[in-house]
Amino acid sequence: MKIKSQSMTTIKNKIFGSMITNENLIKSLVMLDYDFLNATPTIEEQALLDNPYLLIRKQIFPYQKVDIPKEDGKVFVTTKFYNFKKKSYVYQQGMITFYALVPVGSEPTEMGSRYDFIIDLIDDIFSESGLGVFEFYDRSDITVNDEYIGAEITFKITDFKFESADVI
Repeated sequence: MKIKSQSMTTIKNKIFGSMITNENLIKSLVMLDYDFLNATPTIEEQALLDNPYLLIRKQIFPYQKVDIPKEDGKVFVTTKFYNFKKKSYVYQQGMITFYALVPVGSEPTEMGSRYDFIIDLIDDIFSESGLGVFEFYDRSDITVNDEYIGAEITFKITDFKFESADVI
């Protein structure tokens, strides 16, 4: 039996697709230089800049919980999707929180705090995404552990602009 319904996977794919097309966001995740926007990337960094989809589930996660190896030193963006409501198989509203998690040593940059830069970009991306109405709800600094600090931003999403998908 097939029913016409919006897929949460489709929503997440559209959201992460919008994120990985932002070159400055990708640079802030893979280039740990103080002036990362103007630095020359290494071969490994350039490979990630050329193929940002490789960051999905490596540094950009469609869920909140991430085990951060202490020696890793990478920058992460995690997400929490919650309070999504459907009416007639179509999502009407939901909440999403983005978390920018940054090693303490990589936090200061030429542009200010790396996690503020990332959260500001996410705010800009979804204010203009055309994926729906991303209403700003909340923003806070967070402490993750002794090695990582960060920030979070929460949006209430309404007026979704996602296509329905066949669900079997």
